[in-house]
Amino acid sequence: MFISAMLNEEHNAWLKKGVQAWNEWKLKKSGIITDLSKANLMGADLGEANLMGADLRWANLSRPLAKVLFARGRKG
Repeated sequence: MFISAMLNEEHNAWLKKGVQAWNEWKLKKSGIITDLSKANLMGADLGEANLMGADLRWANLSRPLAKVLFARGRKG
């Protein structure tokens, strides 16, 4: 059985409002699984975003991941 992932537009809109807004919203919605599958997050600064438990299948994370790794390398 194949289940296709589909981006939840409400979740994506909250992330686009910024990390602080996202984290506050996610704290209020702690019982749900956030769905960012297939989201285009290229260029987003997600270093402080709470993405714990988020569905990120097929999401474009290439740039944010590089930014986080680069920032961690510079600090330590």
